[in-house]
Amino acid sequence: MVGDLKNLVALDQAEQQSIDINEALEETLTFLRPKIETRIRVVRQYGTLAAFTGSPARLRQAFTNVLLNAIQAIANDGEVRVVTDEINGQLRVRIEDNGKGMSQEQTDSLFDPGFTQKDGRVKTALGLVIALQIVREHDGDIQIESQAERGTTVTFYFPKDREMKGGLH
Repeated sequence: MVGDLKNLVALDQAEQQSIDINEALEETLTFLRPKIETRIRVVRQYGTLAAFTGSPARLRQAFTNVLLNAIQAIANDGEVRVVTDEINGQLRVRIEDNGKGMSQEQTDSLFDPGFTQKDGRVKTALGLVIALQIVREHDGDIQIESQAERGTTVTFYFPKDREMKGGLH
């Protein structure tokens, strides 16, 4: 656990290196274990992914922000599903929860920096705005699908053949 914590808060935030996305997700889930407790079942469906070039600490931060939202959306017992695969030349990470979900209007406003939803899925959109910024730094994108009272799916897309660049901002 100490090793995972060191990896999670590594000082390599601006350095780019080869990343195993499945490993980064697993390290993030280990770090979040106290918040998951016994009330949330985490289902992992990791596909075989090509190595990805980027900042491990920055990607773990993006995953942490989205996973925390998923955890907070589940009031009692629930499930978070983490699925990885490759599709159309992209690496795809899906984080699905069966929590409170959101209306289409709320979903459309998620990346507005001032968006908040009292007693709902998102306490502040800052975490999602940061996640989107990190994903875009890695030439990727995020899509969100949600239905009120049914849950939310956040999907990250990253280019499979991303080339090594200088430092990230």
